[in-house]
Amino acid sequence: MKITVLVDHEASSDGIGTEWGASIHIGWREHSILFDMGTSGLFADNARLLGVPIGDVEFAVLSHSHADHGGGLSRFLSDTDAPVWARAGITPDLFMKLGPVRRRVGIDAAVVADNADRFRFVERDTEVAPGVHLLTDISGDVPAPRGNRVLMREEDGRLVPDDFRHELALVIEDEGELVVFTGCSHHGVLNIVASACRAFPGRPLKALIGGFHFMGIPIAGLLGDSDAAIEEVAGRLRALEIPHVVTMHCTTRKGYETLRQTYGPGIAYAGAGASFEL
Repeated sequence: MKITVLVDHEASSDGIGTEWGASIHIGWREHSILFDMGTSGLFADNARLLGVPIGDVEFAVLSHSHADHGGGLSRFLSDTDAPVWARAGITPDLFMKLGPVRRRVGIDAAVVADNADRFRFVERDTEVAPGVHLLTDISGDVPAPRGNRVLMREEDGRLVPDDFRHELALVIEDEGELVVFTGCSHHGVLNIVASACRAFPGRPLKALIGGFHFMGIPIAGLLGDSDAAIEEVAGRLRALEIPHVVTMHCTTRKGYETLRQTYGPGIAYAGAGASFEL
């Protein structure tokens, strides 16, 4: 399995563009999979620079409805004929609310409506290709990231806390082991990992890749979760003995450094342009 990070706000390779968002290309066996598309068409531009043929992508997976993961949908839909898998709760009516100020953060509704035939929606855990699963049944006893507090959805004309019914995780069974991909872990990264283990009892975890949403109000350097909370996540992840943990995006560099201090060796931050094999 070859993983290439196409979008992040940090670059791991010279000459690669950056933006706030996430996009990962997965090459596994005969499959070419795109997990999220960042905020714009930058994922496709970076893919070209990195030698990743977006035109060969078999299908894309949208982890959730935020524009920093699905803002590149229109570029993907125009550059390929491939379908997009997403959770049935996908919605554009999402906002970030800071006091009296609110900002729309959801995907473009017109893009979804105008390309309805390209979308494949799931309402439950679903195997979309042999060994490739979308996980929607996500629950656990760990509190959601504190950064979720500013994230809302519009319901009956008013803003209510987002329950992230539009979020899913991608799980690939690689030689009997689980590789778990998460976009932002709004349900909590520990809950996502626990849900994957419940869905595939007895299968060891091989890798965990994605954002853990330690960010808070989007001001540089400000975390949503406390150091103590991040250290607890690190300790519990370390106890699972996952061989490869790779994080990015909403974990933030500051969150990653706190995580690494407790986790120790075996965890890495991957910016745009990073490429590695499992």
